[in-house]
Parts: sequence; structure tokens; C-alpha cells
Amino acid sequence: MVTPQDLGLPTEIKSWRPGQYEAIEDIAEVLLKYLLGPTPESRLKASVFATLRHSFYLLDAPTGVGKSIIGIAATRRILQGLNASKITIDQSEPVRCIYLCKTKQLQDQILSEFPEARTVKGRTNYPCSLAHNKFPKVTAEDCIEGCPLRKPENQVNCPYLHAKNQALAAPIAVLNQSYFLAEANGPGQFGSNSMLIVDEVDTLENELLSHIQLTVTQKLLDQLKHYPENYDELTSWREWVVSAPIDRLVERSEKQMPLLFDPRSGTFLGDMTDSQIEIYKGIVRLRALQRKLNRFAMEVSDNWVFYEEKNDKGEISWIFKPVFISDYAFGYCWKHTKCVLGMSGTILDHKLMSDSLGIPLEEVKYHRIPSLFPPEKRLVYYQGVANLTRDTLNSELPKIAEAVDGLLLKHAWDKVLVHTTSYQIRDYLIANLTPSWRFITHGRENRAEKLEEFKKSTIPLVMLSPSFDRGVSLEYDQCRAIIVCKIPYPNLADLQIKKRMEAPNGNLWYLTQAVRTIIQMTGRGMRHENDYVTSYILDTQFRRLFGRVRHLFPDWWQKALRW
Repeated sequence: MVTPQDLGLPTEIKSWRPGQYEAIEDIAEVLLKYLLGPTPESRLKASVFATLRHSFYLLDAPTGVGKSIIGIAATRRILQGLNASKITIDQSEPVRCIYLCKTKQLQDQILSEFPEARTVKGRTNYPCSLAHNKFPKVTAEDCIEGCPLRKPENQVNCPYLHAKNQALAAPIAVLNQSYFLAEANGPGQFGSNSMLIVDEVDTLENELLSHIQLTVTQKLLDQLKHYPENYDELTSWREWVVSAPIDRLVERSEKQMPLLFDPRSGTFLGDMTDSQIEIYKGIVRLRALQRKLNRFAMEVSDNWVFYEEKNDKGEISWIFKPVFISDYAFGYCWKHTKCVLGMSGTILDHKLMSDSLGIPLEEVKYHRIPSLFPPEKRLVYYQGVANLTRDTLNSELPKIAEAVDGLLLKHAWDKVLVHTTSYQIRDYLIANLTPSWRFITHGRENRAEKLEEFKKSTIPLVMLSPSFDRGVSLEYDQCRAIIVCKIPYPNLADLQIKKRMEAPNGNLWYLTQAVRTIIQMTGRGMRHENDYVTSYILDTQFRRLFGRVRHLFPDWWQKALRW
């Protein structure tokens, strides 16, 4: 048997966990067989790879299995196989694997474990070298037209371009999903890869939807002084997009900017004022919007939905989305790679996922590994105390507050994560529970900072969060109890979700989203074999959900469930 050290894995990984080696070998065999072609004759013809379809391997593996180790080790086995066969996929392209993550924390974790990997994050994470004293107000995203650091010989002096070039040259590049979609479908430098590893692959549908959707604000309409003829007709909006005078607005804004670089030497002539910074940020946003409008004009169809939305400040926006991502997944994602390894602990139904992501089922190999953690260390108690629906929520919230209060008393010396599912439930609990000194919460802007504060605290804090179901690892005493207040059904007020649910298999798709989120929620505090956490589900809607789609809940999760 090949050992972890044979594949160059970190020395602290002494042996394989149950199921790891078998999964690694199976993934490598399936994907390598595809990459080398179906017959010896076709392997000699480079053009055959242009006509072959992609190969997909979906791995259902919960926390503790070691998905990142499986992914990287399988990649190394595949690279070994390619080198041994003396065949490259395309002589004009590097053999490169892109590893897609959901969080910056996981990106950093993979980098610490695999020294040959490199990462690049979104431009807003890097300062502009020409205005480093203004970070984070000015970032690499605000790169000024004509910047001399864009020249190849100067890019080492730009933190963002230097990190990007290192990732492009590395055999394994670690990116987040949104950055990959933006780059692969924009500049195109990450648009051709040997292999794509998608961690948390069950979130990719929403990530693609966010990337494709278009948002038009009333503020933009007023800024352009250009309005659709009929706000209620998609055809009218399409005509508006085609004729929107973005270029004229950019040109007008550019005239307000001073000359920042000497046109001959490229020398930076001086710092921008705060008002000039805002003008340039506006120009960058307008150019990005123009690209999105052009794409929208080409792709929008009768299979899209749109609706008006008003935020807390009363500002109006119009949101445009395709009902189905399956029509766009190849063009935006799968065409950028030769083969795919998709991993998650909550794939649950690989046929449904393949359909949602536009993957032909005959091209998919599916494998499931059960949880390695003993059920008695991750018990999930159903304690239905309130029936939380859209119509009953307000009247039932006192019952939820009473139940949470009792559980917090039971876990008086433990850190507790309370999944409120919505800001409304969170705010109600904060207003009606005591003692308030234990409570900590977060908004959209300070999520990471508050999470770190919760993890590092030595007092038994209670985190009330509407959005900690993913990308959160709370090991050992960082969390000993988890409370799920409400079953996290997708929001039917979103017209895209409503239309998606009305389509064939739409109801199963809708219920699957809730099951995935419940399993993710109850897994945030169980991260190691000698760890333990206790979870509680308070919404009586869980019994109804479980009765309808019991088959979606993995056996390893059901073994921990207590009624």
C-alpha cells in the first residue's frame, strides 16, 4: 500500500484514516483513465481530448474523513500516472489542479499542509503598492488604468499580481469559488486546467447563480438618466441593457481624474485625494457592470425571472436570475477543466445534484464514506417545541425563547452555537433572553472577526447566528452544544426559488436544500474523533421533513438522532 509519505503528505499524517486510501486510489483510477483516453490509439492523438466529455467524481464524505487530504493525494497520484505514461493532456498547457474552497480559512489550511500549493484571493485582500498607506480603502481592485506595475517586469512589486502569478505557476492553485468564476470567465488565466477539485460542491449551484445574476439599482438608473420603458416586462429591460450609456458615464468620470502617471516613463505623479479615490472606484464598478450587462444581453431568456426588491434603507433594486443553473454550468465552470472531483459531506442525492449542475449522469462516479465519529459523541436531540411557519412564526417565538433559555441553563458552562436561521429570530432571542453577557452575534460585515472572538474566548459565550451553517469549525471547547431553532427551508419569497420548486423534481430539490443545511448545522462542533458535541432541533417542522425525505439523511447521521 502506498503510504502518505510516498505521496509527499505532511509528516504528521502517519497513516490513512478508514476509507481514505480506497477513495484516493478509486478517484485516481477513474479520472486518470479518462485523461489518458479510452484506447492506446486515441492516446496518441492530442485532438481526441477536444472531443471527449469531462469526467466527474462525486465524493460524499463528512467531517473527519479528511477530504482535503483525499483531494490532494488523488491529484498527486494522477500527476504520477501522467508522468509515468509520458503523456501530457495538452503540450501547450501546464498540468495544473485548481482546488476550490468556500472560505479563506480553508485556503490557509491547505497551504499549511501542502507546501507546493499556492493561493490567490480576491483583489480586495491586497493593498495597492502605489497607495499602500490607504489600505483597505484602496485595494488592488481599484487598480488604476495605466499602472506601470501591470507590466510583466514590474508585477513582482504588486502584491496581488505577484500572488496570482505564483498560483498560475504552481501545480496546485487554491482559490475560492467566486474568485475562480470571475477569473476563468474574465481575464481567462485560470480558464484551462487539468483537474478541478470543488470542495463543498453542493454550494456551487448558489455560487454560479450569484455570479450570473444581475442587479440594477434605482440609483444606477438615476445616475444614467436612462430608464426602461416598462418596468414589468423582461423584453423592455433587455432593450434597456443594450442601450444603457455606461461608456458615456465612464468617459465623463474619467475627465474628472487628474493625470496620475507620466505617459512616457510611467512614473506615479502623486497620491489621489479621497474624492478622486471615490471617482475611480466608481469607474471600476461601472466597467465591471458593463461587462455584466453585455453578458446578460446575450444570455437572458424566458427562463429567467426578475423581481423588485427594497432594502432596509428603502432603496429599490431589480434582480434578474436564471431559474436553472444547469443551462449555464458548462459554459461558466466545466469547460475550464478536463476532469472534476466534487466533494462534500452533504451531496446526499448525486442524481439530483448532477441534474442541477448540468452534469450528464453517465459521466459521474459517486462514492460515499460514512462518518468516522461515534454517534454517542455527536447526538442530535429532536425537541419539537414550536411549529415555525411563515404564518405562525410570531406567535410561536416565545416557545422557542423558553426552550433556548432552558438549554442555555443546562449548558451554563459550555460555549453554545445557536442557529437562528434568520435575523428576525436572532433579534427576538437577544431581546428576550438573559443573561445577555453571554451573547455574541455578528452582521454581514464582521462575521469573521466575531467568529474568532467567539472561538478564542475563555468564557462560555453563546453565539447567535443566522449564517454559521457553513465554513465554521468549532473544535473541542470552542463549542459543546448546538441549537437549531428553525428548519432552514429556502426562502419562497425569492421568485427564482419558487419557480425552481414548481419545476419537475422541484419539491425534492427544495427539501434537499433544507436537509443539507441541517446536517451542516449539526456538524459545526464535531471536528475530531475524540471531540464531542450535543445538538438540539426545536422546530416541529423537522418531524414532517424527516417523514417525507428520510432517505436523504445519511445512515451515519440518523444513528445519532434521538427522538
